Amino acid sequence: MGETPSPLTWKNITCIPCFHNRIQFARQVRKAFNSVQPDVVALELPDIYYSDLIQGIERLPRLSLVCLQQADQQLTYLPVFPSDAMIEGLRLAREYKIPAALIDLAVENYNLQQEAFAAPDDEAIEIVGLEAFYRQGSPHLKPAPGNATKDQNR
Repeated sequence: MGETPSPLTWKNITCIPCFHNRIQFARQVRKAFNSVQPDVVALELPDIYYSDLIQGIERLPRLSLVCLQQADQQLTYLPVFPSDAMIEGLRLAREYKIPAALIDLAVENYNLQQEAFAAPDDEAIEIVGLEAFYRQGSPHLKPAPGNATKDQNR
């Protein structure tokens, strides 16, 4: 029998799924960074945040908060914490002088409301591995109401 293909790799691309500001995912980014030794780091963040994120990373270990005002005057916040996998990926890329690309689409008034689900405990990643953790949680990750088209564009 053949081995089941990993949902986290495609050709020469390795994906590290994450929940924001959860240290276990930042650890997985570091672990993958050391084993894969990437040529480029792509992050699921809009490129409009790039210079602000770099400024926040340069301030670490002091914490920063990137703030963007939406067209409807609402504010969107992006914390620059070392416990966040995206921040750790960008920080590592800068440390090792590897190109980083912020590849997500900036979407006005994105609805962050999602259906609640009991995510597996992050500590389980160390026991079952990131792939098994992802397989367990991925069926519950659906677009929030009103976001299907926005998510497709992203």
